[in-house]
Amino acid sequence: MIISEDISVIGIQVEYLKEIITPHGIFNIIIDQDFILGDNVFVDLYSVISFLKESLSEGLVRLEQGKVPEIGSTPLSKIDFSGETPGSLIYLDFGELSNKGFVFHLGFNGKYERLIYSLDNEETYREKIYQRGTIRNLIEAIPDCDKLKSIRRNEMISLTDLKDM
Repeated sequence: MIISEDISVIGIQVEYLKEIITPHGIFNIIIDQDFILGDNVFVDLYSVISFLKESLSEGLVRLEQGKVPEIGSTPLSKIDFSGETPGSLIYLDFGELSNKGFVFHLGFNGKYERLIYSLDNEETYREKIYQRGTIRNLIEAIPDCDKLKSIRRNEMISLTDLKDM
């Protein structure tokens, strides 16, 4: 299952493969047509999805309360990541994927948002700039695990779909 308005810009892939107490499968972020996190084939989808949605929700509450100032156009090289998440960023928790060295933050600059991320245990950072609301809409569009189902077409082919609710 691909979640995106424009997959060539950014999207999320969720594939529900197997129930092991909780749903497990594939979770990738697709940035500029590259699969990020793609080497993690089998993850606890409940952990990844629920932690991600919860961290975004908590961060947006702090933003609305004025506790997350805009980061503006501060160059990436000038942001101090040596301690905890800088106060001008929202930490996006990807559950067990965060424990594997994938770290994502969301900052704001007027009509834009900055997705700042590290794929190597915070040794280096990258960033992408999107229209404000892009990341929020993408994360909020991810179905909760209890709404996912795996459809087995044959021995070799399965699909991820939404349960009829």
